[in-house]
Amino acid sequence: MSTSPVTVSVVVPCHNAEPYLGRTLASICAQSWRDLEIIVVDDGSTDGSVAVAEGLGDPRLRVVRQAASGGPSAPRNRGIAEARGRLVFFCDADDVMRPGKVEAQVALLEAHPDVGLVFTDFEVIDLEDRVLEGSFLAPFATLRRVVAAGPGPEGGLRRDRLLDGLLRANFIGTSSVAVRKSVLDDVGGFDPALPSSEDLDLWLRIARCHACAFLDLVGHGYRRRPGSVMHDNSPRHPLARIEVLERQLAAGATPAQRRVIRQWIARNLCGLGYLSELQGDHARARTFHLESLRARPNLQAAWGWGKATVREAVGARGGRQFLAYAAIGAVGTGFHYLTLVALVSRARLDPVAATSCGFVVGAVVNYVGNYHLTFRSRRGHVGTMGRFFAVAAAGMAVNAAVMALCHRALGIHYLVSQVLATGLVVVLTFLANRAWTFREVSDDRAR
Repeated sequence: MSTSPVTVSVVVPCHNAEPYLGRTLASICAQSWRDLEIIVVDDGSTDGSVAVAEGLGDPRLRVVRQAASGGPSAPRNRGIAEARGRLVFFCDADDVMRPGKVEAQVALLEAHPDVGLVFTDFEVIDLEDRVLEGSFLAPFATLRRVVAAGPGPEGGLRRDRLLDGLLRANFIGTSSVAVRKSVLDDVGGFDPALPSSEDLDLWLRIARCHACAFLDLVGHGYRRRPGSVMHDNSPRHPLARIEVLERQLAAGATPAQRRVIRQWIARNLCGLGYLSELQGDHARARTFHLESLRARPNLQAAWGWGKATVREAVGARGGRQFLAYAAIGAVGTGFHYLTLVALVSRARLDPVAATSCGFVVGAVVNYVGNYHLTFRSRRGHVGTMGRFFAVAAAGMAVNAAVMALCHRALGIHYLVSQVLATGLVVVLTFLANRAWTFREVSDDRAR
C-alpha cells in the first residue's frame, strides 16, 4: 500500500452493499482526475461487499474493515482518519459518480483557496440505474435564494444566507461533497451519537466557520431503493433533526435564525405527534403536540393535541360521536365567526366582547344539532338544555380567556386566536356534554 500523499481521498462507507458497490467503485475509478485514492470502509458487512471491492484490482483502492457500527458516521470518520489526500470526497456505497465530478470540484477548490467545501446537484436513480429525477435540487427554492444572494468575500456562497437556508432544508447531499481535510480537522467529523441528520449537523458546523460553494452540475446519481434508512417511517429522524436544531440555538444563532429554528423544531415535534397517533399512542401524541405548541404556537399542533386528547379519553365509539359533534360544531362555529367578524368590522366592537356574542349564537345552533343528531336525546329539553348551556357558559369563559391571552397578551391576530380558542373549547365541551349533559341517555341505550 502506498503512503505517498495524493490530492483526493474518496471515502466510501459500506454495509451490505454487494449489489451496488461494483458500479459505485467503477464510477470513481473512471474519473478523469487520476490523482486519488479510494478508501472503502466496510462496516461489518455480512454479504460479499469486501470481495467485490478487493476484486476490482485498482491499486488506488484499499479496504478498511471494522465491526458494524449501526450507522454511516463511524465508517465515514474512519475513512477521514485514513485519508492521505488534502481534499476529501464522500460517496455512499450505492451511489454512482458522474464523469468529471472530481476534476470539476478540485478545480473550484484550487481556484478559491478560502472555500472549504463545495457541493453539487445530483440526480435520482433506481435499482437499475434508470434516472427518476434529473435534478434533485431543482425544486429547492431555498437553495435558489441562497445562490441568488450572490457570492461572499471568499468566493463561495454568503455564509449568513447559507446558514439560514440549511436551517430550513438540507440541500447538501453527502455524496456531492468535496471538503478540505483541514476543515474537517478544524470542526470535527460526523457525530456518531446522532441516529440521523448527522450530515446536516456537520454542514452547519462547517458553514459557521468556513466558506462553502455550490457547483451547479449533476455530480452523482443518488440511488433510491426500498429499505433505505432515509425512507423508513421512524421517529428517530425528527428526533435527530430536533437535536441538531437545538445545537444551533446554543451556537450563537441570530434572532431571525432562532425564529426559524423554533419553527422547524415545532414542525418536527408535531410530526412526532402524528407518528405516535399512527401507532395508537395517543398519550404520547398529546405530549409531542403540546411540546410543539410550547416551541412555537401553531394550529396544526393545537388540532393534533385536541384530537389526541379526545381519542385517548373517549375511545372508538366516543370518537364517532366527537366527529358528529365537531361537524355540528363547525356549523355553529360558522355562525360564531360571522357574528364575530360583523361585530368587529362593522360595529367596531372589541374582539373579546364580540366573540362572547358570537359564542352565544353558535351555542344555540350547537344545542339543537347535538340534541337531535349527536346524542339523539330522548329526554325533555328542561333537563338537557340547562346542563348544555351551563357547559356552554363555562366554554364561553374559556373562550374569552384564551382570546384575551392570545390576542391581547401575545399579540396574535384575532382570527388565529379564535381558531386556537375554538379547538380547545370544542374538546372540553364535548367531554363535558358526553360525561354529564347526555350521560343518562347513553347509559339507557347501553342497557
